[in-house]
Amino acid sequence: MVYDVPGKADKLSFELVQKWNEAIQAAYNNLQADLGSRFFSLDPKSLSEPVLAAIQWFGDPAEPVFCLGSDVGQELSDWGSRGRHVLHNEYCEYRVIERPDATGKMRPKRVQITTELREYWVCIAKHDPKTLRSIAQSILGFEPAWEDLYGVSDPESLSEDEREIAFSKLVAGHGNDDKMENAGVPTQPTGKLNTENALFMTHPINGLDDLLYIVMFGAKPYANRTDNGLKQATREQLFREFDVEQLACRHADPAAAMGALGTPVKVYQKTN
Repeated sequence: MVYDVPGKADKLSFELVQKWNEAIQAAYNNLQADLGSRFFSLDPKSLSEPVLAAIQWFGDPAEPVFCLGSDVGQELSDWGSRGRHVLHNEYCEYRVIERPDATGKMRPKRVQITTELREYWVCIAKHDPKTLRSIAQSILGFEPAWEDLYGVSDPESLSEDEREIAFSKLVAGHGNDDKMENAGVPTQPTGKLNTENALFMTHPINGLDDLLYIVMFGAKPYANRTDNGLKQATREQLFREFDVEQLACRHADPAAAMGALGTPVKVYQKTN
């Protein structure tokens, strides 16, 4: 196994960590044919001279601010689950929790922020319901009902594939996974656990495959030939060449792609 659980935040069994590594490998395999190169390796131990380059970006949604200005962008982004589901595409999602004050007026109570991957939670939900509920309880502050996680009172009675579909419908959304879409899973979860709270990321753009995509996309020697030799391609040239100009309007994608273009990287984002 190459990868531990994200942030080493949870204590999982050896078997479950292995399943998580299999999920990472599967996401990479789906991209490797189109984006694979000798300049990207899923296993950092395979690099002869590894270099750690921390790529940072702010987690607030850049697109609405870029298009509509900061005041309108913030108002739209703070618009409950609607704003989250449409605009939170920087590998960071948040939920403003409101409660009534002494006069009954709804006011912001706290803000929940998550950068946890949908695929990680789905992996646990598919293979180990008890561990899933324990992790969810540690975040929510209460033990969620099985019905709110899987839609049934006994998830052990379901097959692994049935658990994956049920959990995705209620809590995770389809994540642009063809298998989930074909099973009728909606884009966003229909249950309350991950709409009234920010339990983990559900925007389809905030997936493991998208994070791998943008790093693999940048991890090639794009360059211009000049009178003085080769010069590294600019962000604008790179995105325009591959018809993905829209990615330049975000914080995360330009930072990850251009960081990978320059050096092997370990990627994370700032959320403040």
